Amino acid sequence: MPVRGRKPKAETLTRRRSTHGWTEVENVPFTGGRRLPKARPDGQQWNQRTRQKWRAWSTMPHCVLWHPSDWEFALTAAVVADEFYRTGKATYAAELRHWERVMAVTMDDRRSQRILYIDPRPPVAPVQLRGPEDFRDL
Repeated sequence: MPVRGRKPKAETLTRRRSTHGWTEVENVPFTGGRRLPKARPDGQQWNQRTRQKWRAWSTMPHCVLWHPSDWEFALTAAVVADEFYRTGKATYAAELRHWERVMAVTMDDRRSQRILYIDPRPPVAPVQLRGPEDFRDL
């Protein structure tokens, strides 16, 4: 998920061009995401806030780029989030912040990973192809 290296600097501050460009993703909610399991790995029910967070995470537009391992990572992050909501401990909040950064949850995180949301492209109307009879008089 994350791009290797440091955060991109402003164009005027770099000594050389970046070796990788931006990943453009259409800004439409992702609909093919995994569902949150019915229960946590320890058998307990998920906190309601964790369910809301999962709905937000699983519909992020850049989830279209995710592989099964990325979804497993997100499920583990959901367990960390659930522990934070259950206990309220700051250690879980700090840990969750790091997990969310890797998943590029915020605009700043997406910028750091060079993920750019773009407006959806309008659908292209089909073009009527001409047949050979249209060119016989040439």
